[in-house]
Amino acid sequence: MNEAFSRVYGGYGSPLTKVFGPVLAPRTYLRAVHLLLMFPLGLAYFVGLVVALSIGGVLIWTIVGAVGSSRRSISRAGQATSRPGWSVRLLRSN
Repeated sequence: MNEAFSRVYGGYGSPLTKVFGPVLAPRTYLRAVHLLLMFPLGLAYFVGLVVALSIGGVLIWTIVGAVGSSRRSISRAGQATSRPGWSVRLLRSN
């Protein structure tokens, strides 16, 4: 394990080198750049997912409402009923 670790990260011998060695290693800065590039992408994924789920959650009721109201408006014989909706009844009452 130590051999694999020292091959990847370099052999840090002294305690001072163990502390300040990662500051001098180029892989440290590559990982920092990777994190800085991935943060906006992760933020965009999060915002996109939240917006998509919110819009989908709101719009699902238009589909469910349309299916539910079409089932109510068709009678048992398969003919559409001629009863006016609540908005027509409200306008006629005035």
